[in-house]
Amino acid sequence: MPVVLALVSPLRRDVHEEMLRVYGGHALSHYELGKLYQEMDRPADAEREFSKFLKMWSDADAGLPQVEDAKERLAELVEVER
Repeated sequence: MPVVLALVSPLRRDVHEEMLRVYGGHALSHYELGKLYQEMDRPADAEREFSKFLKMWSDADAGLPQVEDAKERLAELVEVER
């Protein structure tokens, strides 16, 4: 992980974790945390966050970029586990 990413990712993660603590279920924070955990090479955490996001947005309009991206990222994580 590049040095800048190693320094910035925990700060970004903290912001989204705080959003979840304060608001209790901010779907986009689960999505962003999933991306951050993937960048930080924490696949189990990323998989958990993408799954939560997709469950919360299961009734979202088809084709939303965040939903499509989360589905693709989750599929990649599950494939790597096999």
